Amino acid sequence: MPHRVGALGVSNFTADQLKLVWEKSAAVKPAIVQNRFSADNGFDDAVRAFAKEKGILYQAYWMLKGDPKILESAVVAKVAEKLAVEKTLAYYVLIWLLGDTQVLSGSSNVERMATNAKTAEKLLSDPALIESLQPLKQEFEETLKELSPKKD
Repeated sequence: MPHRVGALGVSNFTADQLKLVWEKSAAVKPAIVQNRFSADNGFDDAVRAFAKEKGILYQAYWMLKGDPKILESAVVAKVAEKLAVEKTLAYYVLIWLLGDTQVLSGSSNVERMATNAKTAEKLLSDPALIESLQPLKQEFEETLKELSPKKD
């Protein structure tokens, strides 16, 4: 058993909770936060913003069950067509494009996992392709705002 903690990961934290841990943690700051990515929590906008500011990796989960309507959005369809992939994978690509974000898909289908890995490898090795998706990233961010609960 190690004598010291090298990294800290947290899950299901609000932005206020993450800030508190960040401010009160003396030596080891959170390196990753794993949260639900869904419309009911505004797609975790405040947590993602704080995480990005502090260099904390954001890991999204519960994307499809949290808001299956998003798969019907125009931006997901555009990315799916551009990359010739399923809408689910296109949605994951858009989440990844938000920056400092990982996707925890939860798939147990070996074929789907292989396709996801192949697409990720293709994207990571092609800066021009990533650049070509940037306008769709903006459209995706707008779609997330539209689907999020309205603040009073």
